[in-house]
Amino acid sequence: MLVPLIDDFISYDDFMAFTNFFVDELRYEIVNVEVLSDETEATMYLNPLEPKIIKIINSEEFITNGIFLHWSISTIEIGLFYTRLVCINGATEQIKSHASKIHSLTFSNIDFLLKTAKNVLLQKKHV
Repeated sequence: MLVPLIDDFISYDDFMAFTNFFVDELRYEIVNVEVLSDETEATMYLNPLEPKIIKIINSEEFITNGIFLHWSISTIEIGLFYTRLVCINGATEQIKSHASKIHSLTFSNIDFLLKTAKNVLLQKKHV
């Protein structure tokens, strides 16, 4: 039997505390939460308080600076997501782009995720 190596267990409560800190630090708000039924994974979708909306193909509008945080018991992953604001059927659509992940909630890892978010967002401002 193979057992994966885990640097540190990251509890759901620790993930939520980190998410609240992250939201306050980068001026975001939680817009959606997805939790698996067995509560071993969760994804938080965050939109900035000042969203960047651009028009792409056929003048469709997208929010391009959303961030998602995905938690499992051994990792927190960060990435960008784009939200298409209006579809023909009135629904919205999200497209994810993974950026980085950590395996423990140390101060250096938290700082790494904050810097990753800021760097990725700065790069996307020039698109």
